Amino acid sequence: MHAELAPCQIFSTVIPSQPGRMLSLEECLRPLHAFYLEKKAELNA
Repeated sequence: MHAELAPCQIFSTVIPSQPGRMLSLEECLRPLHAFYLEKKAELNA
């Protein structure tokens, strides 16, 4: 990665699931998209 393109902030969230159960792609993407929209709104505020 080029130094001038390095990220200046890293965001993370926990996507909860029941113990021993693997989430489907859609079950992972829905909360990830909601998290993205939340952070985008915070950054644009």
